[in-house]
Amino acid sequence: MKKVVHKKLVRDKIPEIIVANGATLKMRVLNDQEFASAVDDKILEEARELVDAEIREDVLKELADLKEIALAKANLFQITDQEIETERVKRGGARGTFMQKIFLEEVEEK
Repeated sequence: MKKVVHKKLVRDKIPEIIVANGATLKMRVLNDQEFASAVDDKILEEARELVDAEIREDVLKELADLKEIALAKANLFQITDQEIETERVKRGGARGTFMQKIFLEEVEEK
């Protein structure tokens, strides 16, 4: 029998999927401080996976995963999805978006 150590935050239904596939698992529910740290780790994991994605289907899946964990982070601070969208639009209006593909090389300050 193969044992794989994960030690990471997973989606809520993953334990039941594992059991349904005939495997056994060891898990626990995190306290609030542990959860906050695990969310940050998961954000970095999902961001790395998004960077590595090379086909549209994988990019879509990783964007969905990243958004889900970002919403978990928002929930820690009681920030709603609507507040995020409002801030995104506000920042886009004030600072622009990334649609023009501008890459800043350098700035020489006076």
